[in-house]
Amino acid sequence: MIAVISDRIVRGEIEAATARGAFRQGFRLLRYSHPELWIEVESAKREMVFLLRFELTSYDADPPQVRVVDESGADVSSERHPLRANDQVFPAHDGVGIPRFLCIDGTRDYYLYSGHQPSVTGIGWEQQRAARPLSSLLLAMSDKFASGEWS
Repeated sequence: MIAVISDRIVRGEIEAATARGAFRQGFRLLRYSHPELWIEVESAKREMVFLLRFELTSYDADPPQVRVVDESGADVSSERHPLRANDQVFPAHDGVGIPRFLCIDGTRDYYLYSGHQPSVTGIGWEQQRAARPLSSLLLAMSDKFASGEWS
């Protein structure tokens, strides 16, 4: 039953993201089949294409997990796919036990990082869920890639 509810919520968020213009050249919805959403991203600054896999099993009780993956869905190492933020390699977030990730509120790994944990910031997913629904997250990420802030 939880999966059915989660699927309905995600489908509504995908529709909202589409209406808001999140999916455009360089940020393309490849497929959605609960619990996975796949996005193809073309870097605005470099000759690179990224695949993003959103794991949404228990969305919106839990934020989505976002990973840069290869075609098989395996996590891509930062050495093979060096994501950049403002022309610098994304921070490693050492000690978290997760690969480099797209550091943005509204993603699961963001709240797992010690510097962003609710015990440190006072703000967790529960407080941000309404302000950062999946549609808003997708639009923010699309804008970051389109502007070249992320590449």
